[in-house]
Amino acid sequence: MEKRIIFGRNPILEAIKSDTQVIEKIYHLDGLDKEGRRILQMIRDKEIYHEKLDKHEIFNKCQSKQHQGFVAETASIRNSSLNRIYENKKQGLRIIVVPQIQDPQNLGALIRHCEHFAIDLLVVGVKGSCDIQLGSVAKTSAGAIEHMPVLSSSRIEKVLDELREKDFFIYGLESKAKKSILEVKHDSKDNVCLVLGSEGFGLKEATLNHIDSIISIPREGRVNSLNISGATLTGVLWLKGWLKN
Repeated sequence: MEKRIIFGRNPILEAIKSDTQVIEKIYHLDGLDKEGRRILQMIRDKEIYHEKLDKHEIFNKCQSKQHQGFVAETASIRNSSLNRIYENKKQGLRIIVVPQIQDPQNLGALIRHCEHFAIDLLVVGVKGSCDIQLGSVAKTSAGAIEHMPVLSSSRIEKVLDELREKDFFIYGLESKAKKSILEVKHDSKDNVCLVLGSEGFGLKEATLNHIDSIISIPREGRVNSLNISGATLTGVLWLKGWLKN
């Protein structure tokens, strides 16, 4: 079993609550506060192996000061299946595709947005992206990664072709596109995919060749300052039909 290290209270709480996650060990500090003791009692109730460490040992386990007194060894995040998700629903699916994302904090925030608004699947490119198994990704996602279906793929264009075969209309979010995201409407029964460009570079030509239409987020301020996390949140609200002109 491949392992990963996660740290922080929310990530570990969500891993405990998850129906699919396997937790091998949890390490904790002594002298926990009331909330920490509550989490420790949950760990005991679930009969998860746990061990008390000092602050130096805890830090060495996760290499982060953001552990909040808890570090865990868990199984790796499982890759979701596009076919399984499609077979379970078939209509009204909403999918986000990010071919490349390098910053773990941005990836964690992106996962958090997608899970909060019940996006059906997040597809993340492997090449040029940070490792989705990083503890910092789980920490920034506040544990949402334990519940969000994620497909990591080294062949994004192939995934887009498979989506098209399943009657998805594929939009690309591109700052240079003339058509605003606010001008585009879709039915609740439509299968819709939104592809976001990589940080600082936008959508690559190879990806654009597999997209049906490109759209942009309108800007009213002077600076085009949305990072990929902010763009994703806007895109998610649009996919859910909650973004109004």
